Amino acid sequence: MRNVLGSLFCFTVLGAPALRAEEKAVTTTADQAKQLAQDQRGRLILDHLTALSPEAAKELARHEGWLSLNDLKSLSNETAEALAQQKGQLHLDGLTSLSPEVARALARHNGELSLNGLTSLSDEVGVALAKHTGAYCDFAVIYGVSPEGLKPSFKGITYKFKGGAEHSMEGITDEQHAILQKIAWETVSKYPYAGVAR
Repeated sequence: MRNVLGSLFCFTVLGAPALRAEEKAVTTTADQAKQLAQDQRGRLILDHLTALSPEAAKELARHEGWLSLNDLKSLSNETAEALAQQKGQLHLDGLTSLSPEVARALARHNGELSLNGLTSLSDEVGVALAKHTGAYCDFAVIYGVSPEGLKPSFKGITYKFKGGAEHSMEGITDEQHAILQKIAWETVSKYPYAGVAR
């Protein structure tokens, strides 16, 4: 009943149906993941999965909507590489730390990336995550300082608007970076729930 009500809530309030995996499942096979990802829109909530193979992650990455895997406590480099191909909202809030390799892989994700469970970050991981396209706000919240003045490399990072062509992030000028960094800091520092209000 709770899942039915939750799905109804998501559809009514958020405008997209939610598909939840069976609460008993703690892992999924590539075939099961392929079947789950067939509906490419809406929310795919698999918060009870505690293990995910690279093969299953590759299949789940085909889902273009909201993909929630909040009970995963760790990711292999290969699984992170596969999940980075997902083109929607990716929620991995069960992760408390990341290796630099996993961070570099996840930074290539082209969409919203939620890592709200992180309790620690090395400088190397922070630099890697700063390359994610939504990274300036993430950086400000995680470190509690302005991202202004950062000089990240966007080599090989692309973005695409729905139905449009793919564009390279390498073409963003220093002036554009400065504008984005200023907007990120102004937004985060004035938002009381970010924990860094001036």
